[in-house]
Amino acid sequence: EEEDMKGALVIPGLCDSHIHVSMTGEALYFLDLKDCPSIDELKIRLKDHIAAHPTISFIQGINWDQDSLGRYPTRQDLDSVCMEVPVYLWRACWHIGVGNTNALERAAISCSSKCERQVAGGVIDVHPETEIPTGILRERACELIVATLNKKTDAEKKKFLSDGLSMCLQRGLTSVQTNDERCITAYQTLQAENKLKTRVFLTPMHDEVSELAAYSRLPTRTLAAL
Repeated sequence: EEEDMKGALVIPGLCDSHIHVSMTGEALYFLDLKDCPSIDELKIRLKDHIAAHPTISFIQGINWDQDSLGRYPTRQDLDSVCMEVPVYLWRACWHIGVGNTNALERAAISCSSKCERQVAGGVIDVHPETEIPTGILRERACELIVATLNKKTDAEKKKFLSDGLSMCLQRGLTSVQTNDERCITAYQTLQAENKLKTRVFLTPMHDEVSELAAYSRLPTRTLAAL
């Protein structure tokens, strides 16, 4: 077959050797707080974002900076906008985040009583007088939230994978080597529906190694490789 490209540049399909397709798709629904000038503006943007994405079960944001906001945001700030769904907003460095009460309590961080401030490798900020969490988590304390974020439904995994693969394809990627935690079933479903848009080489998480025996019984066409 021949196609007249009318002088356009043609290159081979690109292969990305290290990507996280699920996170790429999920990040499309993040609230970007870069250059947000105040806590009041943060609240406005958060309210508008939640209204625009009513089906997202866990609202995330990125790129806030306390120097621009005037102070660190608190869970009370986020609660004043939304308490019905969990909200977690990452600072620009990704080493600090703030969650609303819903998000913290899902991570087993009590917001109604004194809380142990130190956790392994991280810190839960607490009010100096009440010792109740302010909503700010630092370093590995953020992993308490991440553990709840990883508990996605199969439908959510499928949605984020599909959206991530679409973004890859739009940028010329015809093959990806990806690390998506416990997503093999979602990938199978996409392929069965003829919606697997690129060739996928899936690398499992280290704690999924014990499940490889089950994976090895899959038809070779399910994924290009493991």
